[in-house]
Amino acid sequence: MQRIRWILALALAWVSAWLWFTWPYWEDDAYIHLEYARSVAEGRGFAFNGHVSNGDTAPLWVLLLATPMLTGLGGVLGGKLLALAGCAFALATSWQFAQRLSDDAALQNTHLPAWLLLLFVSSPYFCYWAFSGMEAVTAAGWLMLQSMLLMPRQPRVSTVLTGAMCLGLGPLIRPELVLMFAAGGPFLLRQWWHVSQDMSTAHRWALFMAAATWLALPLLLWSAYAMHAFGQVLPNTNAAKQAPPGTVVPLRLLQVMSLGFPAVLVMAAALSLRTWVRHAASQCTSATSQPGRCWRGMPHTALPLATWLVLVSVFYVANHTHVQTRYVLVMAPGLTALLWTSAMRQLPHHVVARLTTACVALAMGTSLWLTQPHLRNKIDLIASTARMAEHIQTLVPRQSPIAVYAIGQFGYLLREHELIDLGGITQPAASRFLYNEKARMVWARAEGARYFIWGEAPEADAELILEEPALHVGWHLQRHRYDEASPLRLWQVPPSPSQSDH
Repeated sequence: MQRIRWILALALAWVSAWLWFTWPYWEDDAYIHLEYARSVAEGRGFAFNGHVSNGDTAPLWVLLLATPMLTGLGGVLGGKLLALAGCAFALATSWQFAQRLSDDAALQNTHLPAWLLLLFVSSPYFCYWAFSGMEAVTAAGWLMLQSMLLMPRQPRVSTVLTGAMCLGLGPLIRPELVLMFAAGGPFLLRQWWHVSQDMSTAHRWALFMAAATWLALPLLLWSAYAMHAFGQVLPNTNAAKQAPPGTVVPLRLLQVMSLGFPAVLVMAAALSLRTWVRHAASQCTSATSQPGRCWRGMPHTALPLATWLVLVSVFYVANHTHVQTRYVLVMAPGLTALLWTSAMRQLPHHVVARLTTACVALAMGTSLWLTQPHLRNKIDLIASTARMAEHIQTLVPRQSPIAVYAIGQFGYLLREHELIDLGGITQPAASRFLYNEKARMVWARAEGARYFIWGEAPEADAELILEEPALHVGWHLQRHRYDEASPLRLWQVPPSPSQSDH
């Protein structure tokens, strides 16, 4: 018990330090959420820069952000409080999930949930996204909650209905959670079958219909609104998140995982080595022979999550998705718990303890080496963007469209200026030119752009009219890269012939 207290104290101190450090930080994509939320709070529906568009993949998060706005609380402050609540929810769920896996596997080590919590919060991606205003940390907790509700200790009517509702809300938090319909649906159906055995036929099918309604209703309501408002259900971001040509998505997934959650690859390698050694020695002992609630060595509670992990990985490859750090953040905590539980069943405890300590040290070191300067520069970029937006309000006529790629904060601050979205989030036509810069500039000009917020001159005769100093942002192993300048520049281009005639 004393060791658990020390582990939790370290985790709490670590999270508190990052909360303090990242308080001025708000991710540019989170400003997109915030602008949609402000539009909803003002009664204009899901609109960005005054235009109704299907450019947000987390509508439930937008509604939650809009709630404090209705009470008069500032958008960013309300968002920070929401992010803090989401973080607390995810950590509590992570602890409970790890405890459930430990019980399923009949493990005697009561330290496992605490160590897994520390592994979660020490990840560079947790440090980056936890208080950014984005929903990824909350979604990671939601995924683990879904898996627990689908495989409860004692199936009851309440667990059937709660599990159905949790599944139904998932896609409105993160779009990839829609795959839990396929991954978790059979487990929910199995639970209904078990619970309803002693019911009358009428009660049995009433429960089925109630669960089906809770499962389908959230997504059906959102789809109906999307078709009415946007004319489509699929969000614009699906096209905007395609990987560059030539990208090997499985390799990209491994690279992103190795940077943010090296513990996953370390333990997967250790378990694979253990399996190979046992096979080579012809002394393989099935983990299923050990007591506990397991199927082929996998804890029952983790079965829905493990199925989802397979499906989402296949989807990313088939969809040629540009896997990002927050996607991995949704996947990795539950996967880490599953791997560690398997390790506790198959490897000597002293080996697991040493690997865990090494993985925590590696994650914390990576967070301090990479995430801290990355966030420092992001905070600097937020201030530079705010200054540029203030100058734009006086320099650029409101009837002159401005083309910009990082549209979030500019869209939130420049509500009276028309913005042309070079990233294709709110204007999906731009997605066709994501990897053809020249064609993208031609498209923006055709859309009427006279000003460009861009690093280099969009055209040979473009005039630089404003520059704000800023530092380079990105994930780089070479720490000196974070000291490089990457200023914000505003360019003005001559009017096209059609614009001159007009």
